[in-house]
Amino acid sequence: MKKFYFVLAILALGLTACNTNEIDTIETPEAVGVSSEAPVCFFNLSASFGGDAATKVVTIGENIATSTFAETDNVYVVIEHDGVYAIAYDPAERKCVSMTVTPGANSKTATLSGAMKFYYDDGDKNPIALTPAEGDAVYLFYNMIRPNLNSAYLYFDYLNQTGSKDQKVTSYWGDYYYGASYHDYGETKMKIAVLEGDDSEGYTMSLVQYDNPDESDVTFENVGSLFRQELSFTDKNGDPVTPTLSSFVISMEDNKTIKEYYPLARDTDLRYSRDPLTMEPLDLSDDGNIYFAMMFVDDNRNETLYFTAEDEDGNVYTASKAAPAGGFENGKYYYGSMSLTWQKCMVDLSQLNDNYVAQDGDWLFGTLAGDYKISVADGATVTLSGITINGGNDWDTNWAGITCEGDATLVLADGTENLVRPFCEIKAAISVPAGKTLTIQGSGSLTADALSVNSNGAAIGGNAACNAGNIVITGAVNVTAVSRNGAGIGTGLTEAGSHISCGDITINTTGTVTATGGDRAAGIGAAEAVNSTRNDCGNILISRGTIVATGGNNAAGIGTGRSADINGSKCGNITIEDTVTSVTATQGLYADVDSIGMSSGGLCAGTITIGGTIYWGPKDSDPTKYEYKNGGNTYLGTSPLIYEP
Repeated sequence: MKKFYFVLAILALGLTACNTNEIDTIETPEAVGVSSEAPVCFFNLSASFGGDAATKVVTIGENIATSTFAETDNVYVVIEHDGVYAIAYDPAERKCVSMTVTPGANSKTATLSGAMKFYYDDGDKNPIALTPAEGDAVYLFYNMIRPNLNSAYLYFDYLNQTGSKDQKVTSYWGDYYYGASYHDYGETKMKIAVLEGDDSEGYTMSLVQYDNPDESDVTFENVGSLFRQELSFTDKNGDPVTPTLSSFVISMEDNKTIKEYYPLARDTDLRYSRDPLTMEPLDLSDDGNIYFAMMFVDDNRNETLYFTAEDEDGNVYTASKAAPAGGFENGKYYYGSMSLTWQKCMVDLSQLNDNYVAQDGDWLFGTLAGDYKISVADGATVTLSGITINGGNDWDTNWAGITCEGDATLVLADGTENLVRPFCEIKAAISVPAGKTLTIQGSGSLTADALSVNSNGAAIGGNAACNAGNIVITGAVNVTAVSRNGAGIGTGLTEAGSHISCGDITINTTGTVTATGGDRAAGIGAAEAVNSTRNDCGNILISRGTIVATGGNNAAGIGTGRSADINGSKCGNITIEDTVTSVTATQGLYADVDSIGMSSGGLCAGTITIGGTIYWGPKDSDPTKYEYKNGGNTYLGTSPLIYEP
């Protein structure tokens, strides 16, 4: 923000001042002939940053574009007397009183005059007259929103100091001044040197600088800092774009920003409020810049500023600016250029009117309003940020809730809850194609529900009678997966004459995974193999997390689903490491079922290792065959089997 230097000659009834505003050129005070014989104003722009966040030091001279004084300008006065703050006030009109501003011949100087009466609040909105004295502190406020009468005391209102006399805007509350690009208000602290008048007629004052009584020049300094940034944008391919912005938010490391400040008449520690700063208007100015104002205190002046812009198409762009050496300072004007790079595209499912293929970087949110197919492009990372896909059971909508077209990563946004159901009884809630990998990560929650729509597909994994790829659950996610006839996580139900399988299943999350298999299907692993078909799953590795896996009738909690014969349903190695929080596996009803491992008619074609101990593995006398080890026939059949290392 620009710093205003008003050099004032003290008169018996007022002050003479001059004001410099806009910036066109860079010159030093010496270059424009600064003289003590006449009041001269200049900006001292001692800190700014460019596109590389480097600090620059410049001094702007007096002979540049200027803003002039006008009779409509206001200067309000606050007296601090023995710890009491009193405002120049008219109790009959119940409003604060401005000094009279009389512009000089060239409008670059002005006389500020008027006899002031001062009042403070008795705590019940009753103004009490205050008699000032020589030596009292005097606060002058140039073109700031007028002070208000507070229920506890009179104080100067620092709220919404983002306006200007140069730009009037109509709002719901009426006309007000807005436009950080025209910030031309400031404040200063002086001291009464000579006092004349009384409580009935009002007081006139001669002022000196508060910290230097030998000087009567007055320096108005902006309350906060003004920022001017010339913005440019690049799309996901790095090409320049000119988006139509729908929002522009500025925040700090903790997602907070000083935007309101109350430095006067406050005896509490709460002198400011913090919130991200949302820009209005939302588009760029005509000169390609965006302007904003901020205020800084000791605990945030060295923090980095973060900028997030979103356009009308949902594309989100971001940039950041580090604080200059020494930190941000109030009263300074920070300017430069800034390139915002594309980060993601926000897609509101409730606004879709056709099928949609999510691309790399998309963020999906909202409730899908129609029976549309939602797919994830091959190789894409897509964030689920509070979605609901309710699905259905209609052969005309023969697709999964989310269809992965190839390798895919679904990121569950922090703190969000996401629900996905399939649209047809033979589809998974989230389908993974054979030979590809689905990774679920992040720190949110996901419910994959293939039960409520009576699906034969897995909740996460394969459609009915279809091969499925690898499934990785990692990060800090919480996942609930449940199906009617498929596995919670793994394969769907077979059909006559089919041989289906899924790839490896890896769970390595600090969250909770709850997987419930459908009828005759494992919670984690393979579903039922019917009519002498085969239904296999690959290796199952559980490294971290709280895991609750429940099998359907004749099925394991973790492992295979029911099979008509021992060759019909298989799984690979099952490994549960001692780094898990806990694993609870529950077998389905009826005989010949393990909680971890084999179902009725199923077989583990690999080892079962829990906490480093092998409970099922190659037979000692014949390594081509398998047998229970270390009491595994009893231990693996325990229901529920609870492993807590």
